Amino acid sequence: MPNGEDVRLKVDHAKSKKVEGTLYMMSERKGWMPEHRDIFTLSFDYCDIKYKHLHASTTDRSQKTSVLQIPTNLNNLKHEMTNWHINTELSLNSSLAHKIVKDLTPGGALMHGTTSQTLSRNLN
Repeated sequence: MPNGEDVRLKVDHAKSKKVEGTLYMMSERKGWMPEHRDIFTLSFDYCDIKYKHLHASTTDRSQKTSVLQIPTNLNNLKHEMTNWHINTELSLNSSLAHKIVKDLTPGGALMHGTTSQTLSRNLN
């Protein structure tokens, strides 16, 4: 748990590289913490994130998931991609999905012309 930071949104059941954990969205950064740990293993300042994409996955019919991809270009020489797979049946509802989209995308709009209302419908 982040000490002394304002946690705006906490998303449980967020997987990164097949490890389940919790995604925290604070006022100045995002951080991911694996289960049974008390430190962030992934952390990004909002100002360092150059592009964000959030979409619903339809490949697994037994679990509704969304994938948050955050490529970062921190020094114009290195390009990294971080994916979080979020099990929406365990952790999200329509209003939280809308809030995540609004917080994580520039101006509240998704890339490739998808609206936040469309994403919310896909996640339910």
